[in-house]
Amino acid sequence: MRATSKHLQIQGRSANLFSFCKCLETYYLYLNVSVDNGSKTAEVSRENVSGNFMKDYTTVYTYIPNSTFPFWAFGLIFIILSLVIARAYYKIRGTIFNIQTIGALIMFTFAMLWTIIVFISEDYSKSFVRDTIATKKLKNVEGIVTQFDPMPYGGHKVESFSVNNVHFEYSDFIVIQGFNNTKSHGGPINGDGDSVRISYYTKDNDNYIVKLEIKNYH
Repeated sequence: MRATSKHLQIQGRSANLFSFCKCLETYYLYLNVSVDNGSKTAEVSRENVSGNFMKDYTTVYTYIPNSTFPFWAFGLIFIILSLVIARAYYKIRGTIFNIQTIGALIMFTFAMLWTIIVFISEDYSKSFVRDTIATKKLKNVEGIVTQFDPMPYGGHKVESFSVNNVHFEYSDFIVIQGFNNTKSHGGPINGDGDSVRISYYTKDNDNYIVKLEIKNYH
């Protein structure tokens, strides 16, 4: 009888423990099911909340080193052209001491100097951006676009806007290490009122965009 009594007590405790676990399971499930006749959700997972929040913003531009055409390469055209002209007139005149050949050699000299200067300048700018990103010295601003001034399709001026008193300007016709796609050329910024998040760097008192995110972008 004592063995039977102990056995019954163990069974009773096991049943109570099982009931307690079931209660916890039911309570947990209750927190995750819909309430108010299924019209509202009692709990939304943090991942979904975070995911939906991030989806509000769309990344429309991210800086990629060496993604732009090297401006210094245009100098190569004039270097080659000047050499062709100089060689042609040298063959015709039989001497380099003629105005056409001398003129071509002068053009070659200026083209060579221009190409070297622009190459060094572009390489420095790219290195500056890479170092700024690597050392995490980028600045960030988030807010509403104000003072938007679009660029005409033919150029003649830059496009510009401000976000929380941080000013940006750019043009499709100016090669820079950063965002430069204007509205008239299919750019993503429509004008005042756009909600944006921007990562940028400052160089020579000018601000350059390396990452542009727009809220509810279509």
